[in-house]
Amino acid sequence: MDFISTGYNGGGAGYLLSNEAARTVVERGTEVRCKQDGTIEDLDMGRCLAKFGIFPKNTRDAQDRYVFHCDHPIKLLEGKGNAPSVYTYTRGNRTFGNPNGLRVLSPDMISFHYMDPAHMFMYDFLLYDLHRHGTS
Repeated sequence: MDFISTGYNGGGAGYLLSNEAARTVVERGTEVRCKQDGTIEDLDMGRCLAKFGIFPKNTRDAQDRYVFHCDHPIKLLEGKGNAPSVYTYTRGNRTFGNPNGLRVLSPDMISFHYMDPAHMFMYDFLLYDLHRHGTS
């Protein structure tokens, strides 16, 4: 498989583009030819953005924890699913390990992959409606 030397963001948890990146793609979209229908959309998206000179940035928090997650939060907490293979790699002289449990979850997380509607409703309730006893 032909990967991108500068890397690309996995798409399962969604994408976040800067205003400038989105503007560039919209305004110059006819200048380059990008694949419109494929089976590996995150790789295709990375290739397309690279044609515009748009490359991924490190989206981890200050402790190198991911904020876009490739799997369901319960699987991440249990160290199952995609977590063991995805969360281990080397870039330059730094090796990023395979954290399990709470160590993989940033308090600033943005999204998860494989979220079904029932879990989305539950997390919404826990985040926005549930209050600890004795707090307002």
